[in-house]
Amino acid sequence: MVALCTALLEQPAAFAVLDVLPEPLEPRVTTAITPVPKNVPKGPTFNDSKPPATLVVADRKRTVGLNYVIVQSYPDPKDAEEAKQLLLKNDVLCSVEPTPSNWADPKWKMVSVIGITGFDKIHSAEFEQYINKIQKISDGMAGKPKFKRFEPKAYKWRDAKLTQ
Repeated sequence: MVALCTALLEQPAAFAVLDVLPEPLEPRVTTAITPVPKNVPKGPTFNDSKPPATLVVADRKRTVGLNYVIVQSYPDPKDAEEAKQLLLKNDVLCSVEPTPSNWADPKWKMVSVIGITGFDKIHSAEFEQYINKIQKISDGMAGKPKFKRFEPKAYKWRDAKLTQ
């Protein structure tokens, strides 16, 4: 290999390799490129970034793992029933349930008004709209004592026995 390199280096430089080749004898075929109009929408691609859709389920049998809204907890079931009726009148489906064991001290024997609509994500426009609707209903209860007003909070459903 060394001998070959030495032999090449002893040869005179071939400057002809730098000459530009003459134009080919036959003419080149060119195609016109049609410009794409600006107002034509681009089709979807696999790389389009879209926010994931939020799963929203409205079912009386709550699903373990979904997030539900505990509107308020009450020591008196009568107060909870009043709150439920007000929410139902304003198209917010809910029920009165024993307060989940990991939500409040079980010794308090409280009942909770819990929304029936479940969400897989709480950081979503759908969940925020739901909370805002409940809050507006609560704001309409101006004369009610503070403990009866709604304080909607997200709760990840864990209690399979309460889903019946």
